[in-house]
Amino acid sequence: ELILKYFTKYKTIVDKMEAENKERQSKVSINLLTNLFHSSAEPTEVAQIVEIEDPPSGEKETTPDVPAVVKPKHSTLTKPANATNDQTVFQSNPDSYNGAIRDRYQWSQNYDDVDVKIVVEKSVVKARQVKVEIQRKHLKVCVKSNDTANYETIIDGELQHEVNKEESMWSLESGKNIQITLTKFKNIWWTMLVAGEDEIDIQKIAPERSMEDMDTEEKSVINKLQFDEKQKRLGLPQSHE
Repeated sequence: ELILKYFTKYKTIVDKMEAENKERQSKVSINLLTNLFHSSAEPTEVAQIVEIEDPPSGEKETTPDVPAVVKPKHSTLTKPANATNDQTVFQSNPDSYNGAIRDRYQWSQNYDDVDVKIVVEKSVVKARQVKVEIQRKHLKVCVKSNDTANYETIIDGELQHEVNKEESMWSLESGKNIQITLTKFKNIWWTMLVAGEDEIDIQKIAPERSMEDMDTEEKSVINKLQFDEKQKRLGLPQSHE
């Protein structure tokens, strides 16, 4: 009965957080997105190493119910001259929400994870064309397109805070982008992805309730709900299965 009580209470919290997140994403400026990117909404299947191919001709492609992901037009992201470190601009894009847009990548965060998105050339279709090294406090990403003989380094730097490398993962959506999920070692807000990057103003982001404000039992319930939600999105068994 106690478990059911906490489950009901904190499932409401999680549902509210998700609803607020969807509402924020729905307010993205059409004019801003037109200037920054070509809009599209193709989800990425997440796994340790994933290659996503286009469906066979004539086969209907189904799209899971996930927030739209905005894809830049080119492989190299370009920030508007007046948006060098404008958190308002970053907050309007799901891929840089609570994070930032940088020259070659975008990053976003919640209190559990940091997500990094790198747009790649259409010729990058195989996992062997990508090298991602995730260490406790270091991230390196290299990409090799068909037009180059060597790997090009996109990110190579010290992470601002430690991550859990065993729980972190990356995936490749063929010819589109690399998606990296870094699981935070501590539930604290990052002001940059790697050392040397401009810091964001965390006073201007939209943080959810900190796990540090919850007691052990509350954390356990929230973690279980988040785990089940993540497993559900990935099509994997949930805690009760």
